Amino acid sequence: MIGDGLAVLAIAMAGVLTVLIMVPAEGFLSAPLHHALGAVLGRSAFLLPVLLIFGGVLRLMHVPLPRARMVGLGLLSVTVLASEHLLAWGDAGVVGRILAEAMNGTLSSIGSAAALLCGLAAGAILTFGVRIGAK
Repeated sequence: MIGDGLAVLAIAMAGVLTVLIMVPAEGFLSAPLHHALGAVLGRSAFLLPVLLIFGGVLRLMHVPLPRARMVGLGLLSVTVLASEHLLAWGDAGVVGRILAEAMNGTLSSIGSAAALLCGLAAGAILTFGVRIGAK
């Protein structure tokens, strides 16, 4: 019962966030929220409403969660943010910058590139259910 209410709240929140992200920033409340979402997630901010709708609909349908696909989506989200910061400096927001700088600090730039490529490949395999080997 509480989970269904939270799912409806997530879908409603996705609608509000979609308006905040897609419509030009004007107004007393919408302009700071629009800029804050852009600062935190950069150009990938549009993924937040999509993930909220996806999670809310899955919860309302009362189906078992596809855990492997959810892990794949999470892995793709994290690696895309870090990759976006490394490829287009400053376009991934604060989250992408923190992830990319942490990876560069620990693995160097070549190690970061290799880890991000492996993360993107693993995320895509998990998300799309690609089977490797004999079927």
